[in-house]
Amino acid sequence: RLKARKKFLDAGGHEGMDGYEFEDKYHAYPQRCDKTLIVAKEDGVTAFDIWFETEDACQKAIDSLTEDEKAALCWMGESE
Repeated sequence: RLKARKKFLDAGGHEGMDGYEFEDKYHAYPQRCDKTLIVAKEDGVTAFDIWFETEDACQKAIDSLTEDEKAALCWMGESE
């Protein structure tokens, strides 16, 4: 999971939200039921504490991940 998170961050994300406004930030939001990631622009969405400046940049980062990496980022510790 940490390896997938680093790859996602290296794809152009910015880490952490301290001192930042949520408005105008794009996040990858995990869909745990089908292990996919979607782009979200919502107050309070902080999946992985990684954000992107544009929707396109966030989507490209999501697209750069393998299916296994996406599933790893969607996994929140519950049994499967």
